Amino acid sequence: MSSEGLLKTLSADEEAEVLGVCLQGSEALEQAASLRPDVILFSYEMSGVDAAAFVAEVQARSLEARVVVYNAPDDLMVTRTLLDAGAAGYVLRSDPGAHILEAIRATEQGKPWLSPTLGAQAVVGGENGDVPDLRETEWKVLALLAQGLENKEMAAQLALADSTVKNTVSTLKGVLGATNRGQLVLMAVELAAKFSRRKGEGGRGSRR
Repeated sequence: MSSEGLLKTLSADEEAEVLGVCLQGSEALEQAASLRPDVILFSYEMSGVDAAAFVAEVQARSLEARVVVYNAPDDLMVTRTLLDAGAAGYVLRSDPGAHILEAIRATEQGKPWLSPTLGAQAVVGGENGDVPDLRETEWKVLALLAQGLENKEMAAQLALADSTVKNTVSTLKGVLGATNRGQLVLMAVELAAKFSRRKGEGGRGSRR
């Protein structure tokens, strides 16, 4: 999506307020430090700027802005790199403008947002390989993470205490090697099909 198309999409949403527009990554960092936006929309295709380096610099400067990368490639390795750097949202270049608005709303609420198209392909791509050895509750939480649910929502669905879900999410990060919640959500999406197939076969995680 071009910058003109993006502005048109944002202007159609009464809740979205555009504080500034930049064509260079360095300018965006300076404006973010000055304007303190809640969300930074960063085009993966911005010339001369590495998206992961930009996202990491936002984190290093403690700007407290959530970065949504749009015009991004349909590539799981790139997705992981950006999530590791601290990106909160990942919108494909083939996604409709409405997905950018969805990503903004989700990240404003502290929820990571991944393109549904990427998620579907991640599940297909993740059907082969080892299935991690998890407890039944961990599998259930993982499945709900793949749906984008927050801790309180998962606790309500599973009839568990908020603290139990919070601890389970922390355990999953350690078991799966996720460095942040966004990365864990991507892993959850990739493992969703494995969870369903394993449950259908009557198998469960064996850890006690």
